[in-house]
Formats: sequence, structure tokens, C-alpha cells
Amino acid sequence: MQPHHAILVASMACTRNRLDFSSTRRLSRSSSQPSILFSLALALALILGFGQAAQAQSPQSPSPQSFRIPKVTIDDVERDGEPPAALAAAPRKIIVDTDPGVDDAAALIWLLSQQRYPLTPLGIVAVAGNTSVDNATTNALMVLSWLRRTEIPVIPGAAAPLSPVPLSSTGKLIHGPDGLWYLGWANQQELPAPDPRTAETFYCQTLQGQEAEVLVLTLGPLTNLAKAMSAADCGVEWSQVQIVSLGGAKFGGNQTPVTEFNMWQDPDAAAVVLGKGAQVTLVTLDGFGQFTIGPAMLKVLKNTGMPAMRALLPALETYASVLSSEGGEAALPDPAAAMAALDARLALGRPGLVKILGSDVPEYGRGQTVIALDLVEWPTLAATDARLSQIADTVFADPLNPDFGYLAGAIGAILMENPPNATVVADILAQQMRRVFLQGVTAPPGGANAPAGTNTPAPELGDAGSAPVGAPDGDPGTSAQGGSPEYKLYLPGVQVGPGGR
Repeated sequence: MQPHHAILVASMACTRNRLDFSSTRRLSRSSSQPSILFSLALALALILGFGQAAQAQSPQSPSPQSFRIPKVTIDDVERDGEPPAALAAAPRKIIVDTDPGVDDAAALIWLLSQQRYPLTPLGIVAVAGNTSVDNATTNALMVLSWLRRTEIPVIPGAAAPLSPVPLSSTGKLIHGPDGLWYLGWANQQELPAPDPRTAETFYCQTLQGQEAEVLVLTLGPLTNLAKAMSAADCGVEWSQVQIVSLGGAKFGGNQTPVTEFNMWQDPDAAAVVLGKGAQVTLVTLDGFGQFTIGPAMLKVLKNTGMPAMRALLPALETYASVLSSEGGEAALPDPAAAMAALDARLALGRPGLVKILGSDVPEYGRGQTVIALDLVEWPTLAATDARLSQIADTVFADPLNPDFGYLAGAIGAILMENPPNATVVADILAQQMRRVFLQGVTAPPGGANAPAGTNTPAPELGDAGSAPVGAPDGDPGTSAQGGSPEYKLYLPGVQVGPGGR
């Protein structure tokens, strides 16, 4: 055990119990009574506002990634159950900041097709990330044309990161050179013009006066939002703005071994957003990596998908094949973030202290998110070793009469100086999310012209080699001659055939 951990365990645990800051679910309660010192630490944490119902928790087996951080998981009964009921609420205003990207396009299609969560889209802001901002803008416009939602403005945003780093081209290996695996090139069509405003102007004009009413969902690097937050004359009360952002990781990475792509591409922008006091929720790699797509889901989408999803299908199939091996599953991050944004019941969010390594570190560590989720981790992230060493020296100035009262006060001061700056989503109800996703992007029973209700059951994911339960007989997605499945889709000015390119 490291000295920092020993100090904190001695002062605030004093038992084998652990504090859990979970604000949405509690996994278990300890039957043992905490010690007096533990009670004092707990009371201090509550006074400081750390967690709505912090409580002692019985020990759990460590996760593989760490010898001291219990893996927090959602109860298996909840995980395998039916999705939560649709929300009966007024439409939620939403802005989507995105870099389409195949999974971004899938998220947009789900957001604008589903009827479970009423939405009023205020705009889509494009950003460079998976592809160039020009490609991202074109792809967003193309998705809206598939959905016949061209009234939604698309605003071209930042063409380069706020950080002094180049825009990576590695997204071409996952999303193709145009961001959607040649779909735009293969299906040329006239698209509406993008909105002439800059991203900063759009954010400042749109959010001012209705900060608490608008959800900002970011699926790419945070460049646009950071620029708007840094604008001197913006006039937005950012502390009232709710932001749900796809990015970061507690453990591991998907760009380098320790960094997630969105944070890696523009860490300085992420630092700005995390430092402005907004209500930020980070849907991290630990969570979104659990939402996957594979042969079974692709077959469901081919057989029963709505027109826009079937238009995306050729790119989605290529994306999945690139990221998986031998017919396995591939992570589909952006729809997971979209569902977590609209329904917190599908994810586990915990208040956390998040710090990010900026653009001034070696490339392999750039954008690493260092996340503290409990009282053991928190002071070691918030304070220097010199400060913690001074505390330890003071506590044991008289080795036979250690001053643990001073220790509690000193640690409390560190916590007060470094409150949570984000809600961290590191676990999701992936199985329920799959059902919610399919309900939103597949045609209801009776065909595409049948009325689509919020309680329409999702098609079941059968074996990859067989038709899914509920697939209509003689579905045009299956070739009458056998062999490779074929499908045709008519969109205004577009004819998509096998492979889509």
C-alpha cells in the first residue's frame, strides 16, 4: 500500500468499509457499524456536498485494472430486465455537437427517429474529429435528408483542434476517407446549405436565456464548446448548462493504451469545458465500450430497419468489420452516449473529480483522463505529495499520540477545494440499451407505414446466421435465390443496392 493510501485509510476508513459516491444506485449496505472516525469523515463529506447519499459499502473483489478500486456494477436483475418505461414529458430541447463518423450517424438517426423521449432539436454542430469538418457537415446534412428533417440547422464548427496539435487522419481507417465509407460519394444528391453562423455564435445565441432548458450532447472533440465558453461576450450562464459528453476513460484507452480519442484529439478544449462549472456528464470508454454491434444486430437492421438506418447500413457493416474480428462485436459508442443523455436510468453516474493531461505531454499520454471516484482517490488526485506529506508529518509529530482530528480537517480542506467537476458514467445497462436502440430505428410490426408507438417491442437478436424473430416472411432483405442477402432502398434521388457503393 502506498503512503497516501495508508494515510487516508487510517483517517477515513478505520474499517474495511468504503465510501461510495454513487448518485443513482447503491449496490449493498454493510451490516457492520462504522467507527467514530469513519462517521466523522462521512459527516464531513455530506456537509461538503459530496454525493447525495454517501454510505458505507461492504468490500468487493477488486477489478482486474486495480488492486484497490472495487468494480462498481449494476445489479444483474436490472441489467437483464426490460428497458425503463417511456418518459411522459414535454419535448426536451437538444443540441448535438458531432463529427460524423459512422457511429455518430447511427446516433443521429436514433435520436431523430425514436419516439420514447420527446425532443426538440435546435441544431447540429459539426466538428473535426473522425473526419474533416467539411465531411462532418456534409454527412450531418445527408443524414437529415434521409430522415426528411432538413429544417434542423447544421452549423459547420471548428476545422482544427483548440490544442496546438494536428487533426489526426486515423479516423479514415475506421470511418473511411469521407467519414461514412463512401456513402456520400456513391449517392450524390443535392443537400441544403449549412447554417452560416459560426459554432460560437450559434451556441451563445441559442443558449442565452434558456440555459437550463437545453441539453448539449457532444459526440466528438469538445473544440466548439470550449471556444463558445471562452468567448468574452457570450453571455451564457454556463453553470446552468447540462452537457453530456462522450469521452474519457477511467481505465485504458482506444486511441493509445491510456487515452480515449475525443480527449486525445483536443485535450485543451476538454480542460476548458471541465473548468467552467457546467453540469458535465462524461460517458466514458468504460461505459460506452459495452454497447456493441455485431452480425445479429446488423441482420435485424437489414431486415427491419427504418429507411435512414438501412441507408447507413453499408457503412455500418464496414465499420463493424473493421473494428471486430471473425464476425465478433464492435463498440458503437455514440448511440450509447445519446441514450445515456436522454435517460439516466440506463447508466450509472457517479460524481467524480476529473483531470486531463494536456497537449504538452508526449502524444501517447495526451488527453488521458485521471478520474477520482471515492475518498481514497480524491485527495491523491487533488493534492501534491508535498502537501500530503506535510499532513502526515503533522499528524505523527508525536508518534505515540497521532492527531487524527487534524488529519480529518486537512483532508476535508482538500475536498472542499476540489469538488466534483463531472458526473462519470463508467457502466451502462447495455442489454436494455440495445432494446431501446432497436425500438427507435426499426419499423413497427405491420411495416413501415404502421403507426409507431413508444411501446413497440424491439426485434429480438437471434443467431447471426438466422433471421431474427419477428422478421416478416419474404422480406426484401433476403435474396430469393439464396446466397448473399440483398436489399434495395429508395430515398429521394438515391438508390442503394447491395453494399451501397
